Amino acid sequence: MRKLPQVNQWLKSVQQAVYPLRCLLCDAPGEGGRDLCPACLAELPYNPIACQLCALPLAAHEEGICGGCLKRRPPLDAAVIPFRYAPPLDHLLLGLKFNHQLVNARLLGGLMADAIEARPDERPDCILPVPLHNGRLRERGYNQALELARPVSGRLGIPLENRLAVRLKATAAQSTGLNEATVPTQPGSRAGAISTDDRNASGRLRNWKMAI
Repeated sequence: MRKLPQVNQWLKSVQQAVYPLRCLLCDAPGEGGRDLCPACLAELPYNPIACQLCALPLAAHEEGICGGCLKRRPPLDAAVIPFRYAPPLDHLLLGLKFNHQLVNARLLGGLMADAIEARPDERPDCILPVPLHNGRLRERGYNQALELARPVSGRLGIPLENRLAVRLKATAAQSTGLNEATVPTQPGSRAGAISTDDRNASGRLRNWKMAI
């Protein structure tokens, strides 16, 4: 078992030698183990000033907790949203969600892992992808939240739990706004769970420590 990380690293090196990383945004050579070049990495829509609870962007002169969370505290301890939903990140997310561009999940999941690593005191016990309704899963063929979670789990060594929550209601596909309600199959059993999704779902999740 101890040799497994070394084997994975060797396989990754071979893969990158045969198929060099290319930036998904401009097709320049990728760097830092990412499908992204340094120039495009610097241009991503970072979210440096955000609410300490829901992580939605705040104005430059604001800090702490946003007005919405002060009026009604969200049902989570904290959220991590490292980027704003803006170009070119939205292009990568929509390609993953609706156009089967699963390679985007490797890049976006790696960026998620960066954000989690920057908060070592809040390392979760497990990762819980926000589920799709069974009908939507059959239609799409994959759950984009699960694909985002795989590289996070693999890189950080955090268990991936994709059977602890179910989606009760099938609703229209959304490219904006919050996600439909989900409920845990074991309510409250994973107080240290982190939930992954392609959009901020903090307003509709229950019993999760963090939401990405």
